[in-house]
Amino acid sequence: MTKHNAVYQAWTAHDSWSGPEAAAGSLHLDEADRKAFIAAYWACMPKQTPEYYLAPEGRAQMVEVNVRTYARLLRERPGFRAAISTKIRVSAL
Repeated sequence: MTKHNAVYQAWTAHDSWSGPEAAAGSLHLDEADRKAFIAAYWACMPKQTPEYYLAPEGRAQMVEVNVRTYARLLRERPGFRAAISTKIRVSAL
């Protein structure tokens, strides 16, 4: 099975009721797409802190994705929100 490299960014959900907790992550073709995805997310946020929002957490990780996920990354640049399987090999950038 062919694998391709991608960049995974973990996100944390913040809300005014229960505090921060781990959320899904986002996948990107490269570091530039990851930065563009995060910038676009923050550009859509209101001026005041909302009751619920997501924020990137920690360092980005290099992951291996299958052909189908890689094709989706090519179509949905600069990336998309996704859960990550523990079976995917991860290494720090």
